[in-house]
Amino acid sequence: REDLIHCGTVANRLGSACCQVLGAVPTKETRQHVRDLIADQSTTSECDAEDAGTVYPAIHRSLLSDVEAVNGVISSSSYAAVSEMGDRLLKCRGNRLVSGVGKSGLIARRMAATLSSIGVACEFVHATEFHHGDLGKVDGDSMVVLVSHSGNTAETVALCEELRGRADAVLAITSDPESKLARLVGQGNVVAYGPCSLTEPAGGVPTASLVAQETVVNCVVNDIVDKTKFGAVDFRANHPGGALGAALPRE
Repeated sequence: REDLIHCGTVANRLGSACCQVLGAVPTKETRQHVRDLIADQSTTSECDAEDAGTVYPAIHRSLLSDVEAVNGVISSSSYAAVSEMGDRLLKCRGNRLVSGVGKSGLIARRMAATLSSIGVACEFVHATEFHHGDLGKVDGDSMVVLVSHSGNTAETVALCEELRGRADAVLAITSDPESKLARLVGQGNVVAYGPCSLTEPAGGVPTASLVAQETVVNCVVNDIVDKTKFGAVDFRANHPGGALGAALPRE
């Protein structure tokens, strides 16, 4: 039962459902709603919570690993770097672009979608597409955020080298502050969520590392919402569709 509560709480804090699909920002009310739903479950589990780790070891490891990923971000002392990224996104006068490849690219895509939904116009560009014409979107007023868990992904590092001197600012979200990407963008331009000590399945299937990246993105989003006083009425103006849009106040 405790594992289930941890799972629901972590998923809701990350906005896993709403943020991925609709671009919604988690609130205290939605988090409490998830806790209430978990508490109201009347079905009987096949085992007690204390036995879950034995009966379902892979699921138990996954839950603990995800919680560790979030705690790693909390303890990484990256608060100031996140706030600085939020400030620079708000001050950017040109195109705001977010990029990456693989699963980090999916996190980058979600970041761009959610930023746009809170009024910070942003576009996702796959790292390889920049070398096929999309470098034309970058000028001296542009800002590019590169997402890479290792910070050593060849395509992302090559793109960073190309962008230096072309964009007004190149920032990075990565686990390793000493990675190639972090060194290229320079100190003060990196949100590093800490060296990854997490054990991911099958030798490295991206799982907990994605939770860490999503956590950083949500921190940036919440920081911007707080700084701009972006409210529910503003959000509805950008997101009138779906059940979420119908639930948001008009004024």
